[in-house]
Amino acid sequence: MIPSTFDRYLLREFLKYFLLALGGFVAFVLLFDAMDKIGTFLDHDATANQVLRYYLYAAPFRAVLVTPVAILLATFLSLGTMTRFHEITIMKQAGVSLYRLFLPLYLVGLLVAAASFVVSDFIMPDAEARAEEIYEGEIQGRSMQNLGSRLNVTYIGQGNRFYVIKRYDVPRSTMID
Repeated sequence: MIPSTFDRYLLREFLKYFLLALGGFVAFVLLFDAMDKIGTFLDHDATANQVLRYYLYAAPFRAVLVTPVAILLATFLSLGTMTRFHEITIMKQAGVSLYRLFLPLYLVGLLVAAASFVVSDFIMPDAEARAEEIYEGEIQGRSMQNLGSRLNVTYIGQGNRFYVIKRYDVPRSTMID
């Protein structure tokens, strides 16, 4: 299945809007997060390197978070532009069905969904854990080991018994409720 000239044109327009929307939304979310945490950064004298590394590791989660909105916006913008210039009408008049017309967008949507799944399963957990280490450990100077109480702990024990613990006191090794 060789993509036609129209397929390449549609994909080029869609990917242009998608990458622009994805970059813009990720930057927007990171900016709001920075505004929320700027007090912490200033209070703990965080270096620019620490802040940059934190946001570099936090970016995959934000990208996966905004990908569906970026796809939706890119679809609306690319198809809206083509409708405005009557390109879709011309293709329909040439005998191309709407299903065939939008097939490249469906395929790219599936590829982006698969890529988002891969990123969220293999890249994002380690990156998010590293971002948390940088924020809690390096910037705030907290120990990553919680030696206090843990709330709402769930545990699967022997024989597949399921335990729900309201509060677990780590230093005393006691469970409450």
